[in-house]
Amino acid sequence: MFRSLYSDSITLHLINDDNLAEVYALFQGFPDSREMLEELFRNYLPRYEQGRRTNFGFYSLLNGELAGMTLLTVDSWEERAGSTGADGSGTCAGGA
Repeated sequence: MFRSLYSDSITLHLINDDNLAEVYALFQGFPDSREMLEELFRNYLPRYEQGRRTNFGFYSLLNGELAGMTLLTVDSWEERAGSTGADGSGTCAGGA
């Protein structure tokens, strides 16, 4: 499985159990760190249904600086349906 997606100056890094400590540390030290970490643990961690991953959370870097998080959720593998979302930190590069 892929671990990151890269295009021009933005890189999306897949959030997994094996890099969660690194992601947690990356989001420290910003005025909105608490809110972003709450969102991380509430919505961006891997989830599985019937042995298949349904939740793909990514943290994004813009020109090497933290820019926020992006989410891809598979609502139905059979129907090939899903949804996306994003959260950006106002203190991060390119944040909302």
